[in-house]
Amino acid sequence: MPSNMRWVARSGSVDDFLALYEPSMATGWTDSSGRSLLHCVLANKDPAARVALANRVLDDGADASALTEEGRTAAHVLLAQKRHDPPAEAPLLERLFDGGADVNHVVKAEQAGTPLYALAEQFQFPDEFFAPYYDVFFARPDLDLTKGTLHGQCDMWIFRGWWDRRSDLVRRAEDYLMTVVGIHPRDV
Repeated sequence: MPSNMRWVARSGSVDDFLALYEPSMATGWTDSSGRSLLHCVLANKDPAARVALANRVLDDGADASALTEEGRTAAHVLLAQKRHDPPAEAPLLERLFDGGADVNHVVKAEQAGTPLYALAEQFQFPDEFFAPYYDVFFARPDLDLTKGTLHGQCDMWIFRGWWDRRSDLVRRAEDYLMTVVGIHPRDV
């Protein structure tokens, strides 16, 4: 297998990737750190390439539920990137969740938290920028905002502390608790 596949998956163009890629790599390739090919393409620096490559390896059977050695889901890897195209990436995020990535998985290493926490803590982006991702999260009936995550606090408590920078997230989370879960936000 090509030795530079990790670099191409994370930094290369779609054409560069496809020149080295074989469909069997979607399920059988890992880098020297144990990351799957899906995890590597989800870390591609170019959002358009990231979406195209991730969809390709998913089409070829990549496991969306696989974790990195650090315990990150595919959703964590996608959402932790520094460049985003929310309208293009939101359908991919939904596909990852539908394919088995755990919407509530907590990564305590480096305090990565849940996938929603990993997204929300990127304060270099305004709250409105993340609206397409929020739409995906709050459409999921299995989202748990009350589960203890980092330091024994639930995401709802953490998000409330970020009200000044994540007011839309807090409003959506409170609405989700009332309408989907049936819990009044003050009871959390």
